[in-house]
Amino acid sequence: MSSVGWLTRRATYRSVTAIALLMATSMPLCASAPADDPLASLQRRYRVVLVFAPADDDPRLQRQQAILEALGPAADERDLIVVSVVGARTFGERLALDPAELRQRFDVAAADFRVLLVGKDGGVKLRADAPVEHCALLGMIDAMPMRQRESSHAARPHPECALPVDRVARE
Repeated sequence: MSSVGWLTRRATYRSVTAIALLMATSMPLCASAPADDPLASLQRRYRVVLVFAPADDDPRLQRQQAILEALGPAADERDLIVVSVVGARTFGERLALDPAELRQRFDVAAADFRVLLVGKDGGVKLRADAPVEHCALLGMIDAMPMRQRESSHAARPHPECALPVDRVARE
């Protein structure tokens, strides 16, 4: 074997090894949430319902809060937490979240009412301009592949919901 062939193979091996090492060390950085994501600490552990409203007396906010409070144990079973952004204040789950950051991150104006479901992967799975009924919310969560893996009961609809769940979201 010539020394040139051996050197070429050795250089190629080193290049491939260096590229593989670079990819392996940079993947976690690519897979993690952006540094400016206010919900980054919740990823992989929780699904988050964000409710944005311009004021406390907004009837849509009151309706959505009543729907979410009625979820009870179904919310805990699905690792669901609720964060409300009302005017310039944030409520829910003892989290120190900046309402301006949340509005900017999810592109919600201060005068808008919006309900968002954020999956465990940090992606927005649902965006609605009106209150979301509990069957629609639970059905969407139960149809998510990650939820399917979490529980053998995920394929069945919530007992209070008469309609079967379709696969409508990806997580």
